[in-house]
Amino acid sequence: MDYGPSGTRRERAGARVATIGAVAARAGVAEATVSRVLNGGSLVSEVTRRRVQAAIGELSYQPSPIARSLSRGRTMALGVIAPFFVRPSAIERLRGAEAAFTMAGYDTVLYNIGTAEQIPEQFENVSRGRADGILVISVPPPRRAMERLLASGTPVVLVDVRHPGMSQVYTDDVEGGRLATQHLLELGHRRIAFVGDFSENPYGFTSSAHRCAGFQRALQDRTRTHCACDLDRLLDHRCCRLISVSPPGAVSTWLVIP
Repeated sequence: MDYGPSGTRRERAGARVATIGAVAARAGVAEATVSRVLNGGSLVSEVTRRRVQAAIGELSYQPSPIARSLSRGRTMALGVIAPFFVRPSAIERLRGAEAAFTMAGYDTVLYNIGTAEQIPEQFENVSRGRADGILVISVPPPRRAMERLLASGTPVVLVDVRHPGMSQVYTDDVEGGRLATQHLLELGHRRIAFVGDFSENPYGFTSSAHRCAGFQRALQDRTRTHCACDLDRLLDHRCCRLISVSPPGAVSTWLVIP
């Protein structure tokens, strides 16, 4: 590059990327004061704060994410562990989480679980990632991973998973299964089938088993013909007979709760 004696090219480059030092000089304060304003510190007078904010606006200053992370002692990133993140239910949960994280100024780091073998691997990855917090959706953490996370002091929130002593958000799947079945009974249906996931699966999912428990609870005090089977066992001979002899209609209802 050809730099003239006046250094105009360097000056133009400097004008394009303002520094915290330039903001401090424009506002007539120390760089530490600018840093306090950027980080929401309280040890700054309102007059000085406004002067610094005005200088930031005039210079179009953009603080470095890395520098801010170092000054705060945080990575400003949150890890999310989720299975099958291309499926609709996972997408909607991720959409809500990502919107909240972004609004709070955090980046989202996604750890997808596509196979059961990836569960310990991804929990190990999120533990090494130094995230400021971790959101776990639907997948029960392995015992060692949970112990490691608890020992690290990293905030962890579980969604659709339960664990003693952890912050958790979950749906009452037993009551959901009971209410859905009760609704079908009140409509007058007499032959009701439940189709869901395997009650025992390598991922540790429990929602379908809990919904089936609610389904059975609703039928407990009534005489009903029903078939409870796994989604992957839809061709089980009992369900096949039920489907072929009495297809869905006025007196037969299929309760499908995936």
